[in-house]
Amino acid sequence: MLIEVKVVMEQMESSQQAISIRAVCTAIGISCSYLYSWPSAVSAVRETIQRTKSEALALQFQQREEELVRSVTEAIQRLQSDGQHLSVGAIAKLVHLSHAALYRYPKVKVILEGIVKHWRHHNSIE
Repeated sequence: MLIEVKVVMEQMESSQQAISIRAVCTAIGISCSYLYSWPSAVSAVRETIQRTKSEALALQFQQREEELVRSVTEAIQRLQSDGQHLSVGAIAKLVHLSHAALYRYPKVKVILEGIVKHWRHHNSIE
């Protein structure tokens, strides 16, 4: 049973189907109560659910981070082309997020820290 469950889950994963105990049982053609009589198979399904959930969240975070890098870059260009003061607050306002939300994303944080560093250096010269 464990081998059959693993094969079905691999097929579901490769076709990007949501994996759940019910979905695995349906794909195999057994009842969920029957699967529960195989603790190792149930454990394998639960482990796969956790792993794929973590992977999906990581991918979602990465996609959101890339989207924010584009938005922040566009906001910087807009502020510069409009001759407005370039600051983290101005960028946050244009991308409709708080400072804290922007700083959660490492790639965005690097961009913002560069702006802060440049601003501080510029002010110390004056």
